[in-house]
Amino acid sequence: MGQQENILDYYSVECDSRKQFVAQGKSIILERSSYSYRLEPEIGNGWMDLFQISYGVTLGRACFYTPFHCQATDSPGMIALFVVVSGRLDIESSDGHILESYQEGSVGLGYRKNIRGITISYQPDKVKKKAEVVSIDIPVTFFSQLFPEGSCDFSALRLMPEESCLIRFDHICRHCALSVANSLMCLDCRQIKDFIRIESSVLNLVNMLASHFKQLTSLRGTRTNQRYYEKVRDVMAILEEQFHQKHTIASLARYVGLNECYLKVAFKELTGQTIAEFQRSIRLNQAKKLLETKSYNVTEIAHNIGYSNPGHFAAAFKREFGISPSGMKLIPK
Repeated sequence: MGQQENILDYYSVECDSRKQFVAQGKSIILERSSYSYRLEPEIGNGWMDLFQISYGVTLGRACFYTPFHCQATDSPGMIALFVVVSGRLDIESSDGHILESYQEGSVGLGYRKNIRGITISYQPDKVKKKAEVVSIDIPVTFFSQLFPEGSCDFSALRLMPEESCLIRFDHICRHCALSVANSLMCLDCRQIKDFIRIESSVLNLVNMLASHFKQLTSLRGTRTNQRYYEKVRDVMAILEEQFHQKHTIASLARYVGLNECYLKVAFKELTGQTIAEFQRSIRLNQAKKLLETKSYNVTEIAHNIGYSNPGHFAAAFKREFGISPSGMKLIPK
């Protein structure tokens, strides 16, 4: 298979040829740009769907309640993004060597240069009883168009070994990818309003990745900018670990030893979010995890993640995920 701008049909043929899935009804909204599958009962329990959005970008979502292994072939000329929402994802070579391994909360980004046969292994989380993965394939030809000519250096990708990942657990873009992936798993692509949210969320994420590449280029050889980059990562770590505590820009700036104004500007430039937006998203994703355990009521969760007003929490949660906290509790495990 040569380089393709749209690999949706290729992936769907692979799914059909493996005889592991039963095709579901196609969405009238998406017509021929979507494929939905569920596992054959004798193989396991789970589902996946694939659909094309704008500019040749292909989105895949998978949710498996039992361990599942399948063969696949990487498409060359693609920037491939994996986000593990729950469970574990292993990518193995044809000889069984683990090329990439992703735990819950991990994000992987790689440049696929050659056709490569791989085995994908989904392992459900022991508590949540499921493995959820979001994948996004972005044509390099489209990705490069997000930059003015000559303004972005892709050598960092092109020099990478095939199995390497540019984004790992502590990468500055990880949080944005996780937030988008969590939202995507809650949306129904058969509903036009949800499909619009899906498309806009994915394209916004792609644009943020492009912004990250520009930052990588501008940071090379610049000690001052590199210092800001490290300070921003320190702030991100604080907000992730102490999500339930109240932090101010002043307190964070003092902790990392950076001027408040510089911190605000650097954080926004490097993450695409304000500090308040980042903290809110961290808290809401933690709330989503607590709701899935069915062990706490909405008021308890609001207080656990740092909201003093349950009503404000419920409104923020619905804006983030498109569903109310009480509605999320009704979803079966």
